[in-house]
Amino acid sequence: MMETRNPRLNQNGTIDCEINHPDYGWIPFTASPDDVEEHGLAIYSELISGKSGSIAEAPPPPEPSEEELKIHARAELAQEYKRNRPQTDGERIEALEIMLGLRDPDITSIRKK
Repeated sequence: MMETRNPRLNQNGTIDCEINHPDYGWIPFTASPDDVEEHGLAIYSELISGKSGSIAEAPPPPEPSEEELKIHARAELAQEYKRNRPQTDGERIEALEIMLGLRDPDITSIRKK
Protein backbone atom coordinates (compact mmCIF):
# COMPACT_ATOMS: atom_id res chain seq x y z
CA MET A 1 0.00 0.00 0.00
CA MET A 2 1.16 3.51 -0.76
CA GLU A 3 2.12 5.73 2.16
CA THR A 4 -0.24 8.69 2.70
CA ARG A 5 -0.28 11.80 4.87
CA ASN A 6 -2.25 14.99 5.57
CA PRO A 7 -5.75 13.74 4.69
CA ARG A 8 -8.37 16.51 4.47
CA LEU A 9 -11.96 16.50 3.31
CA ASN A 10 -12.65 18.85 0.43
CA GLN A 11 -15.75 20.69 -0.79
CA ASN A 12 -16.59 17.82 -3.20
CA GLY A 13 -16.85 15.16 -0.49
CA THR A 14 -13.62 13.45 -1.52
CA ILE A 15 -10.36 13.42 0.43
CA ASP A 16 -7.27 15.40 -0.53
CA CYS A 17 -4.00 13.98 0.74
CA GLU A 18 -0.40 13.40 -0.25
CA ILE A 19 0.93 10.05 -1.40
CA ASN A 20 4.55 8.96 -1.39
CA HIS A 21 5.02 8.05 -5.05
CA PRO A 22 7.93 5.66 -5.70
CA ASP A 23 9.37 7.86 -8.47
CA TYR A 24 8.25 11.40 -7.61
CA GLY A 25 8.15 11.44 -3.82
CA TRP A 26 5.30 13.17 -1.98
CA ILE A 27 2.64 14.35 -4.45
CA PRO A 28 -0.96 15.58 -4.05
CA PHE A 29 -3.74 13.03 -4.53
CA THR A 30 -7.53 13.15 -4.26
CA ALA A 31 -9.08 9.93 -3.00
CA SER A 32 -12.65 9.13 -4.03
CA PRO A 33 -15.06 6.30 -3.26
CA ASP A 34 -15.94 6.38 -6.98
CA ASP A 35 -12.37 6.01 -8.25
CA VAL A 36 -12.14 3.73 -11.29
CA GLU A 37 -8.60 2.63 -10.40
CA GLU A 38 -8.03 -0.14 -7.88
CA HIS A 39 -5.16 1.71 -6.19
CA GLY A 40 -7.35 4.83 -5.85
CA LEU A 41 -10.08 2.84 -4.10
CA ALA A 42 -7.47 1.21 -1.84
CA ILE A 43 -6.08 4.61 -0.84
CA TYR A 44 -9.59 5.91 -0.14
CA SER A 45 -10.40 2.86 2.02
CA GLU A 46 -7.16 3.26 3.95
CA LEU A 47 -7.86 6.94 4.61
CA ILE A 48 -11.44 6.25 5.73
CA SER A 49 -10.24 3.51 8.07
CA GLY A 50 -8.08 6.03 9.92
CA LYS A 51 -4.78 4.24 9.26
CA SER A 52 -3.30 7.54 8.06
CA GLY A 53 -4.61 9.48 11.05
CA SER A 54 -7.69 11.59 11.43
CA ILE A 55 -9.14 13.37 8.42
CA ALA A 56 -9.19 17.15 8.76
CA GLU A 57 -12.39 19.06 8.02
CA ALA A 58 -12.85 20.76 4.67
CA PRO A 59 -11.87 24.42 4.61
CA PRO A 60 -14.75 26.88 4.31
CA PRO A 61 -15.56 27.97 0.76
CA PRO A 62 -13.90 31.22 -0.29
CA GLU A 63 -15.87 34.46 -0.09
CA PRO A 64 -17.35 35.39 -3.48
CA SER A 65 -15.67 38.20 -5.38
CA GLU A 66 -17.38 41.51 -6.07
CA GLU A 67 -17.92 40.42 -9.68
CA GLU A 68 -19.47 37.09 -8.62
CA LEU A 69 -21.83 38.96 -6.30
CA LYS A 70 -22.89 41.25 -9.16
CA ILE A 71 -23.54 38.27 -11.45
CA HIS A 72 -25.61 36.64 -8.72
CA ALA A 73 -27.56 39.86 -8.13
CA ARG A 74 -28.29 40.19 -11.85
CA ALA A 75 -29.55 36.61 -12.00
CA GLU A 76 -31.78 37.15 -8.97
CA LEU A 77 -33.13 40.34 -10.48
CA ALA A 78 -33.89 38.55 -13.75
CA GLN A 79 -35.86 35.89 -11.86
CA GLU A 80 -37.70 38.53 -9.85
CA TYR A 81 -38.44 40.44 -13.07
CA LYS A 82 -40.02 37.30 -14.56
CA ARG A 83 -42.18 36.72 -11.46
CA ASN A 84 -43.25 40.32 -10.77
CA ARG A 85 -42.89 42.65 -13.68
CA PRO A 86 -41.97 46.17 -12.54
CA GLN A 87 -44.94 48.53 -12.58
CA THR A 88 -43.40 51.82 -13.67
CA ASP A 89 -41.24 52.67 -16.65
CA GLY A 90 -38.48 53.78 -14.27
CA GLU A 91 -38.49 50.41 -12.48
CA ARG A 92 -38.43 48.53 -15.79
CA ILE A 93 -35.54 50.62 -17.13
CA GLU A 94 -33.54 50.21 -13.92
CA ALA A 95 -34.07 46.43 -13.91
CA LEU A 96 -33.09 46.07 -17.56
CA GLU A 97 -29.99 48.26 -17.16
CA ILE A 98 -28.80 46.11 -14.25
CA MET A 99 -29.52 42.82 -16.05
CA LEU A 100 -27.64 44.07 -19.13
CA GLY A 101 -24.68 45.19 -17.04
CA LEU A 102 -25.17 48.88 -17.79
CA ARG A 103 -25.60 49.59 -14.10
CA ASP A 104 -24.19 47.79 -11.05
CA PRO A 105 -26.72 46.08 -8.82
CA ASP A 106 -26.97 46.69 -5.08
CA ILE A 107 -25.10 43.71 -3.62
CA THR A 108 -25.42 44.63 0.05
CA SER A 109 -28.40 42.29 0.54
CA ILE A 110 -26.54 39.38 -1.08
CA ARG A 111 -23.50 39.79 1.18
CA LYS A 112 -25.77 39.26 4.21
CA LYS A 113 -27.03 35.84 3.00
